[in-house]
Amino acid sequence: MAADRPVPRRPYEGDHRRSHAAERLLHEPGVAGGGRGAAPTGPETLSTITGTLTQLMTLLQGAEVTPTTQLVSAVAERRVALNKLLAQWTTLKAEARKLNLAP
Repeated sequence: MAADRPVPRRPYEGDHRRSHAAERLLHEPGVAGGGRGAAPTGPETLSTITGTLTQLMTLLQGAEVTPTTQLVSAVAERRVALNKLLAQWTTLKAEARKLNLAP
């Protein structure tokens, strides 16, 4: 019977959903970064950046096809934010050393 056969998935159907998920992670308030669904507030933190990167990488690893350009762009954007934050941390440590505040 036709009802016993599984309905075949359209090619790239999951890929399309993943690209929308990546966009939501970066642009919708409350989707990521605020913890327990809360909207992120204040400046970016290591926690918010790694949280969104982890979610994006999970989407990336779960795909059985080549990643979408949106997902690749979202990961690249998060990596840029991470590098910017790490540069700020390096600057802060250097300033602390100049003021003899660092151990």
